[in-house]
Amino acid sequence: MVAPEQPRVISFIDLQWWLRASKFAFDQQLPNLNPAKLTVALAKEHGWDVAMVRAYVDVPTQQSSLWWHQLWRNRIDDLEQSGVIVNATLQRTRTAWAVNGNEYEKVSVRSDVETPFHLIQDAVADVALNSCDVVLLFTRETKYLELTEYLKSVAVQQKRWLKIVSAFPYQADAERHVKYNAHNGIDKTDWIRVGYELNRECTDYIRKPVLDQPVPDTDAVTVFGTDRIRDTQNHVTGTGTGIDTGDVEELSVDDIFVHSSVSEEEYERYLRGEVEVDDSCLP
Repeated sequence: MVAPEQPRVISFIDLQWWLRASKFAFDQQLPNLNPAKLTVALAKEHGWDVAMVRAYVDVPTQQSSLWWHQLWRNRIDDLEQSGVIVNATLQRTRTAWAVNGNEYEKVSVRSDVETPFHLIQDAVADVALNSCDVVLLFTRETKYLELTEYLKSVAVQQKRWLKIVSAFPYQADAERHVKYNAHNGIDKTDWIRVGYELNRECTDYIRKPVLDQPVPDTDAVTVFGTDRIRDTQNHVTGTGTGIDTGDVEELSVDDIFVHSSVSEEEYERYLRGEVEVDDSCLP
């Protein structure tokens, strides 16, 4: 198949996976990557035309982590302002029994099935509708291998050209990347290793949660805005307003890495009233 003169690209990113991977590669502590900026940067390098940027996140409930709940609320709003289509779901947990010595204790186990399901669903729909020529997956997880093979089969049936790319954070001098084979992308796809400098150029300033902001007593989807309610099972989504394909802004290190003098564990203890902490130093 002959490639289009300027292929259309749609990118897909699991924001929480990227946070874990960038923490592994660059010791990045907060979800400050802007996938729209990174998509535009890669599109300029490879001659693609940005059609859409999709992001997915499972937001912790207020009961499980108030600080992260509020942080992701702020991050979702900021990303939508930059044109990213955000699909957000409230994180689901289940109760399980864990063995502690000779005793059993109840623990809360997080379910991560929501994000992959919605990402796969959107990717299949976009390719089936011929909405893109390049599928840019910001992940190296092998669980998406079957998805990539299916998308290729759809393109063959449609008798058209399709490229699938796996992009992921990578630190060349990190020995742990070799140990855990973290230098490879998804099998049978093109790989793009996103280094520290490119990742740094495509980040935003993070708005940290403010403690005195009122937070609803419920985990209803209205926390994220009634315009993003999609069904009655706490499923929310958002719509972007277009991608700015201008020059990627280079930010200072101070703008990118926002550190806190109080750990999340200390903050949770503060919420429970177990310790007294000066509000001025809280995250």
